[in-house]
Parts: sequence; C-alpha cells; structure tokens
Amino acid sequence: MDRTIEHTKKFGIYDLSSSLDEKKLINETNSYNEAVSICEERHNDFVCGVDGTNGHVGYIIILDNNGNIIEHEKVRKIIRNFYPNTDYHFLSNFFECDFEFMGVTYKSVEHFFQAAKAVNIKSTQKIIDAKTPADAKSFGRAIVARKDWEDVKIDVMRFALRLKFQDKVLQELLLETGDAELEEGNTWNDRFWGVGDNRYGQNWLGKLLMELRDNIKDWDEYE
Repeated sequence: MDRTIEHTKKFGIYDLSSSLDEKKLINETNSYNEAVSICEERHNDFVCGVDGTNGHVGYIIILDNNGNIIEHEKVRKIIRNFYPNTDYHFLSNFFECDFEFMGVTYKSVEHFFQAAKAVNIKSTQKIIDAKTPADAKSFGRAIVARKDWEDVKIDVMRFALRLKFQDKVLQELLLETGDAELEEGNTWNDRFWGVGDNRYGQNWLGKLLMELRDNIKDWDEYE
C-alpha cells in the first residue's frame, strides 16, 4: 500500500468482528503510523486472523472525505526487537548457538559475520576465538575490512543466518513467529541492519530473517 496519501484522506481502523461493509469504525486518524499503533494497542478488540491467517492485529482502511473505503490492508503483528531475556532473543546475531562451516565452529552469527570481514588469518582467528559476540563485534570493528565488504555484507549475513538456522529447534521457533513483521529494534542507532525508536531504518536483519522464514520449508538439504 502506498503510504504517501494526500492529507484529505484518512486511515480508519475497523472492528473485524463485523465485515468491512458494515463499517464498524473504531477510530480514524490522518497518520498511518498512529493507525498501526492503535491496532497494536487495541488488538484484543479485533477478531484476528479472520481470513484464516494468524499474526494480524487488525485492518487499516483508507477512507475518502465521504467515508468510503478506498483500499485496506492487514496490520501484521510486529516483533520489535530481539533483546536478551525476551522470547525473541534467538533472532539476535548475539544469540549464542554453535554452528560449523568448513570445519570451523562459530559461536554465533556475529562471530561468523565479523570473521568474514577479515583479510588475514590472524584477524579471522582472533574473531572466531572471541569469548562473546560483543567481543567479536568489537574485534571486527578494529580490523581493516576486505575491499568488497560493502558489496557482499548482505549476502554474508544471509548465509550466516542459513547456517544458524540449520538447528531444528531454531527453525521451529522462527516458523512459530508466523507472518509477524520482524524488526531489529535497537538503541545504538543501527539504521542499516535494524530500526531506531521511531521505527525508521532499513532493517536488513529483519528482512533477511523474514526471507529465511518464507523459504525454510524448501530446504531439502536440511530434511
């Protein structure tokens, strides 16, 4: 849905216990983000998954000045961060879970990702041996990265996540997120891999996790 809507239009939030044609309007606003927040805060007022899908918290409707419905979209549940001591920490690159690649064991995605930046064996091994993901990140930031790093880093992350989610338990946990929007919310101003408090950012980690979730059932090599 195009969120660049003229100011004369409004976003309406409807109760899903009735059909859209019945127009049981709960609230309306000129702000799309506010409409999403209303849906999330009041999700118990809605009949979620009314169309047979799970993980939705309501509909947002675009109205014209006469109150007629122009278009609508489902508002998905949003998992906003992967912080420690939460149900979704397993989605974080700092979640410690050993996996192997080419005979080398990595303690986390962060270890693998940072090691892939290195241009010499000494730096690579130092990162691999780092005690914690935070240490691996710190070491990775201190080295000179390979010249093509900016061009390949998304694909490196994509591959690292595939390696991590070879684990059957982690696969199931990822699938249990349904079709929820995954956002790597953070307070350290990473707008490339995640989003800030205002939810602005490219959210590449979240996108790759959702991509992986969509494709995971086709992984014949992991059956």
